[in-house]
Amino acid sequence: MKKNMYARIASFLFLMLVGLSSLAFYTNQIKAWVGLDQSGNGQPLVEGVNDGDDVVNNALKSKMTYVQVNTFIRDALGQNVKNDNGRLVMKLNNGYLTYYYERTSDEKINQQVSYYTDLYQYCKGKNIPMIYFQAPNKVDPDNPQLPDGYTDNCNDAIDRYLKGLKSNGVPYVDLRTALKNDFDNYYECFFITDHHWLPETAFWASGKILVNLGNAYNIEYNKIVTNENQYSKRVYNEWFLGSLGKKAGKNWSGVDN
Repeated sequence: MKKNMYARIASFLFLMLVGLSSLAFYTNQIKAWVGLDQSGNGQPLVEGVNDGDDVVNNALKSKMTYVQVNTFIRDALGQNVKNDNGRLVMKLNNGYLTYYYERTSDEKINQQVSYYTDLYQYCKGKNIPMIYFQAPNKVDPDNPQLPDGYTDNCNDAIDRYLKGLKSNGVPYVDLRTALKNDFDNYYECFFITDHHWLPETAFWASGKILVNLGNAYNIEYNKIVTNENQYSKRVYNEWFLGSLGKKAGKNWSGVDN
């Protein structure tokens, strides 16, 4: 009960702060937001109106403070999902951030399978070797860590897509399986605050691709380039706030190395 009361008070104060700040901001920025033309006749430009939200969002002072207050309120309410312009940013149970995807229809999957199969058959007819590599999604298919009430629609779509390719005789390599075989912790291969792999994971993936292409098509390559010991690595601690972290606020997930 107290938790809900504190959350309501914080929400009220936050809305008051946003309202007062917005009033002052719009007073100074109204011409840029509405997009008045330069003739001085006061007619709004359509382009200016359409871009109004972007102008306000990009010029708003202390924008990240508002984002973090919003996230604080969501934490107080026990919410693990934030709507960012129609895309859902989700905080997994282990603290990692990811996008949440709605289920892809079978019709859409079958359409994509058909497109890729046609491309494969075309290349095959031209005697061009071709193989599909499936990149891992940030959510571990065997340990999704999703909040209650949500399902792993992304890996489900990948599974159905690869099943379709297999049925059509299209060769592929599922790097999700390789990732789980080579690393003890699936999630530690990704940034916490971004949807991208770590640089080390990308390096690993490039090696896997080279090995598979070499074995499948007898392609020769310099194996030295896949040796991690041939490179130096420098780590910047708490230096990188990824795109998901910028949408949710660093107090939701911290900052990546």
